[in-house]
Amino acid sequence: MTKTSTPKLEIIYLDGGPETPKVPERIGPYSIKRRNPCFNHVLFGKHDSGLEVVIKGSKPYALEGMDPVTVGDMCLWYEYGVHSELDHPNIVPPVELLEHEGKHYLVVPEVGISDFCPELGYVKNLFDSEKLSLLRHIADALNYCHKNGVVHCDVKGSNMRIDKNKA
Repeated sequence: MTKTSTPKLEIIYLDGGPETPKVPERIGPYSIKRRNPCFNHVLFGKHDSGLEVVIKGSKPYALEGMDPVTVGDMCLWYEYGVHSELDHPNIVPPVELLEHEGKHYLVVPEVGISDFCPELGYVKNLFDSEKLSLLRHIADALNYCHKNGVVHCDVKGSNMRIDKNKA
C-alpha cells in the first residue's frame, strides 16, 4: 500500500500580511465609502456621476506553479466576461472591469435594500407568500444561468439582493 502525503494549504493574505488591507480613498473614478465587514476584498463606493457601486477586488488564489495574484486576476476577468453575457431582469449587469494601481476590480451597481437571509432584516418581516415570490425570482435567474451554461457556485442568501419584492 502506498502512502500519500496530504498537501499543505497555503494561506495568502491580501497585500501580503494577516492584517486587514488599508481601504483606499479612491479607486479610479470611484470614491470609497466603506468596506464590506465580511469580505475584505469587497468595497462600497460611488462613481463621480453619483452611481452607487460595489467594487470587488481580485483575491489571490494559490495554484501550484502560478503567481497567486495572476490567478486571482484571471478569476475576476473570467467572472466579468461571463457576467457581461447574461441578460436577465433579475441579474445585475457589471459596470466595468477596472485596473487601478496594478490591481483589478469588478464594479457592479449597488442594488437592493437587503440580502436574502430569511431570518434577518427586511426579509424576516415579510409574509411567507412574499418570501416565496422572491424565491421564484431567484430561481428564475438561476434557471436562466443554467440554460446558458453558467453555474453559480456560491448560491446563498447573502449573494442575493432584494429590491422591494424583487430579487
